[in-house]
Amino acid sequence: MISIIIPTYNGSAFIKTAIESAINQNVKESEVIIIDDNSNDSTKKIINKYKQHPNIKILFNKKNNGLSYNVNLGVRASKYKYILLLGHDDIVDPNHCTILLSEISTHEDNALVFCNSYIVDKKNKIIGLTLNEVTPRIKSKLPLLSFFRSNFIQSCGLIFSKKHYIAAGGWQLSYKNFGEYDLWIRMASSGKIIYSDKIRSYYRTHQKNISKIIQEKQNEEYADYISKCRMSALRKIFRIIK
Repeated sequence: MISIIIPTYNGSAFIKTAIESAINQNVKESEVIIIDDNSNDSTKKIINKYKQHPNIKILFNKKNNGLSYNVNLGVRASKYKYILLLGHDDIVDPNHCTILLSEISTHEDNALVFCNSYIVDKKNKIIGLTLNEVTPRIKSKLPLLSFFRSNFIQSCGLIFSKKHYIAAGGWQLSYKNFGEYDLWIRMASSGKIIYSDKIRSYYRTHQKNISKIIQEKQNEEYADYISKCRMSALRKIFRIIK
């Protein structure tokens, strides 16, 4: 029913917790796909402890290919209809997939379902929420207009339809480590975006967050990416109006 993809690079501090939260999902049919992007810490050693697990696939890259490549690779390797992309430092409760699958699977037009997240520190202490509970529900009703302003979707714990992902073309390789904002815009053009308040995931914040490091190291490129995403949303709005 669902494939959980965990891309990782130097994720030794938290990868075990992420994997355990994935394999402990209480869905009848699931698989976990772990993709190591040529880590140079102890990540590979930790991952290899799971190589005999019947529901886990492990893929090792011989070079660092970037997040965009690895997300696409994970989707190609998946066998189920729905996908959860889990950060190597994030956590989901055992009933997370069951709850969100009950919402996205109600109609073939549903492209993705997302939820709020608790922000947790390195000791799993809850320090806040990524979203308020009102705004995402409103914005998901007019997604393209909302995307023109910003990426309102909180991706930690999000489940998307593999069919809609493939139809939208997946993550674009023109940006090595950016892809979700652009993808959500393309998926919103042909499918429905759902916000659920029935469950929350756990987004970990720490000094070595992949998203933080990427944005800091590639600040100018990231700004260009955001600008192009906003313009993409605007063009799609104009097409609808016409």
